[in-house]
Amino acid sequence: MKNIFYFLLLIMVCQGCSDSPTPTHQPTIEVPTPIQVNKTTNDLPFKLGLGIGYDQDEPWLNMDLELNDSSWVVSPFSTDGFYLPFSVSLEDSKHIKLAGTITERPTSLTEFDSLIKKEVQLVREPTIISHRLDVSKLKDEVVKGKIEFIIEPSCVPYTVDFVISRDEGIVSALKTDTRVGLTEN
Repeated sequence: MKNIFYFLLLIMVCQGCSDSPTPTHQPTIEVPTPIQVNKTTNDLPFKLGLGIGYDQDEPWLNMDLELNDSSWVVSPFSTDGFYLPFSVSLEDSKHIKLAGTITERPTSLTEFDSLIKKEVQLVREPTIISHRLDVSKLKDEVVKGKIEFIIEPSCVPYTVDFVISRDEGIVSALKTDTRVGLTEN
């Protein structure tokens, strides 16, 4: 009888050792959090002011671009054909149009890009980019426009929507939206 008791005890001990312990908690796997881009203007990696200036009674759209940290934007003058340069466009209108050339102060820097093996013109410091406007003196109108660029090296595209209006001879510009992404034409 003692042998049966020891035999049963041995079976019970062996049975208990063969069961794997149940974990008291599940292991956690850390998933990287996607980059969040806040929509408030204060949280953007740049500041872009818009205004209308005059040179010899001709109106100019002035865009005052200030970048954070070590960011950069490809100049509207870059001819590399690879990167998306800073660009400005207006919807079709007979009374308010972009005219002439675009300017930038200070002038962008030309740097050699080892990725594409070409020179690229970069805006790395606070810069005023200006574009002359052709505004009819006969008719008041509101025209929508957009500015598009990519903040590098993070490679995040931005679109800034704005309106230019002429009301009783006064020309003004106003930002209406800033968002991540480019607008399809």
